[in-house]
Amino acid sequence: MSTAVAAERRAARPAALFLVVGLAGFITTLDNTVVTVALPSIQRDLGARLAALEWVATGYILTFAGLMLAGGRLADVCGPRRVLLAGLAAFTGASLGAGLATSVPLLVAARLAQGAGAALILPATLAVLAGREERQRSMGVAVWMASGAGALALGPVVGGYLSQYAHWSWVFLINVPVGAAVIALAWAGVPAGARSGRSLDVPGVLASVVFLAAGTFALIHGGEYGWTSAPVVAALVTCLGGGIAFVAVERRAPDPMVALGLFAARSFTGGVVAQVFWGLGVNGVFFYTALFLQGVLGFSPTDSGMAFVPLALLVVL
Repeated sequence: MSTAVAAERRAARPAALFLVVGLAGFITTLDNTVVTVALPSIQRDLGARLAALEWVATGYILTFAGLMLAGGRLADVCGPRRVLLAGLAAFTGASLGAGLATSVPLLVAARLAQGAGAALILPATLAVLAGREERQRSMGVAVWMASGAGALALGPVVGGYLSQYAHWSWVFLINVPVGAAVIALAWAGVPAGARSGRSLDVPGVLASVVFLAAGTFALIHGGEYGWTSAPVVAALVTCLGGGIAFVAVERRAPDPMVALGLFAARSFTGGVVAQVFWGLGVNGVFFYTALFLQGVLGFSPTDSGMAFVPLALLVVL
């Protein structure tokens, strides 16, 4: 069978594509919240300080956010199927490393690698939908959004149950068989697609990574070190410099990563700002509430996870 015929047959199976998109979206969103109620168990087993726990929880977000723009451009340059498979492989391997970690530094390193894999997966899942006809594209996006909402609701519950009745390591190890299954489904069901012919825009990639990673670092450690401390001030200055450099580079780039003209639309800018504040708020709530419920109120990990369900259900509604 020729490559072209195989690609056409893969493209003719939208159900398989939707399954890949839904599962990929589910596991990447799940790992943003599943670890929260497992943090007290991790703290006890590994003797982690609060600052180290913050890195376990937010290290994933750091690389996820910092590399997502780069992941989107790589999907354009290399093709979404190839980037999706690479991201799934990195995420699955890092999940295995996190589950087998015997120290906090190893666990944090694995979480950073998980976030890097997720930064490839998320834009690639949307990119594979871009070439579909309008009805299938809309259905695929709906599946992707529903899977993310479901993961938000189930993450704390799954993490609490596994921490209480199995071991916190299964919060990460559960991704291994699921990730392997999604890789197989993506290999068989996602069409290769054509490359966009766009360039990588290396200066834009570097500036975006500096901007997003430095800003996330400052937010993580501002409360611990103090907002006027040298590390946090340096991170904020670096973030500002990276943001200015990104805007300057994108304005002059022949093939920019982000069309800055989009920000002239109030609906687009307002949506971005709302999402940023939502992300900051919900992650802070999940992190500290999980510690408070178990460490102060004496909730079990499972009960602590169930306490988050009303918030998640309201978000879905």
